[in-house]
Amino acid sequence: MYKKNHNFLLEGDVNPENASAALLFYKNKILLQKRDKKKNIFYPGYYSFFGGGKKNNESYLSCVKREIYEEININIKMNDFKFFCKNMLDFSPIKKQKVYRYYYVKKLSALEFNKIKLNEGKNLKLFEIHSLLKSSIKIAPYDAFVLWLYAYKQKNYK
Repeated sequence: MYKKNHNFLLEGDVNPENASAALLFYKNKILLQKRDKKKNIFYPGYYSFFGGGKKNNESYLSCVKREIYEEININIKMNDFKFFCKNMLDFSPIKKQKVYRYYYVKKLSALEFNKIKLNEGKNLKLFEIHSLLKSSIKIAPYDAFVLWLYAYKQKNYK
């Protein structure tokens, strides 16, 4: 059923957790991270938004701020993030739990963009949204849905 290079959930243990992620824009393009090819992470080798798992008493907004700093070394003020949406991922058939992903939008200034230092992932890249959605580039499905939702809202999906 799955091709050899599509074993994104077949290796390692599946460990879903509540998380936050950011849609980061620079000059009307979205900045995505190419995920490492590690076991025990969802969708290794796929592109995704920057973000990650929420710590116990951490707010979703604090989580996205911390994750952005950890992953690309930018310290963004919490009030610079704009809430976009939240999704529930139902893992109950295999883990008896549901997890939430909160998504925030941030437009990066030139100063912020030029300070980026990739600390996690294989690389990062800017994409034009509607071209990306029409391409064969592999995007983590939960992020691809939010990207489509954002593009549709902005009327960028053609």
